[in-house]
Amino acid sequence: MPRLKQIKRKPRASPSLSATSVAVGTKKKGGDGRMWVCSAYTREGKTVKKWTPVAGAFTTAKKKATKKKTPVKKKATKKKSPAKKKTTPAKKPHYFECYYAFLDADGKTISQYVWSSPENITQTKAKELVIKHSKQVASKGKVGFPKPKKQVYTIEFYKFKRRGSGAKSFTKKQTPSKVVLKKKTTTKKKSPAKKKTTKKKTTKKKTPTKKKTTKKKASTKKRRYKKK
Repeated sequence: MPRLKQIKRKPRASPSLSATSVAVGTKKKGGDGRMWVCSAYTREGKTVKKWTPVAGAFTTAKKKATKKKTPVKKKATKKKSPAKKKTTPAKKPHYFECYYAFLDADGKTISQYVWSSPENITQTKAKELVIKHSKQVASKGKVGFPKPKKQVYTIEFYKFKRRGSGAKSFTKKQTPSKVVLKKKTTTKKKSPAKKKTTKKKTTKKKTPTKKKTTKKKASTKKRRYKKK
């Protein structure tokens, strides 16, 4: 005879007592640790009893010992260092140098000056400032820029250079620019006044009108002689 294998069954969830041996409504603890109630229902015209679990009714049952999961160690990621900003070297300040001279009426130089502009301004702005500065020196004079002794007629700007960062070496000759302050007045010699020649009016001589000769009529009257 072949040996039969034993089948291992799980423990019964409902109570071990059968529901038929118990009155309807009785409560008992089941094999799963929950509370069960005996209830009845009709099947083919017959009343049948059965165990039904009570909803939400649990008793303290032995819990299965579950192995705690060991937390997985996270890989240590290296923090990226912030990218260093490129630091551009600070530009050196620049300024402009202007060389100008005062000229007299004949175009001869009276005096020469060198003026340096404020830092970090444009070339056009520097030219505007030097013209304003030179006019003030020509009229009143300034600290370090004495007023010229002679009368200034024109200002000649003959050199203009940039100093500091971005300075260029000027190889070409710069064309000098001039600002006229006063025009030379040329006095004309007065020519001797001409005498006014008044033309005499030529009056036509009137031709004498001929007198009408009237013949005397012979008196018909006889002359009377006085008696002596």
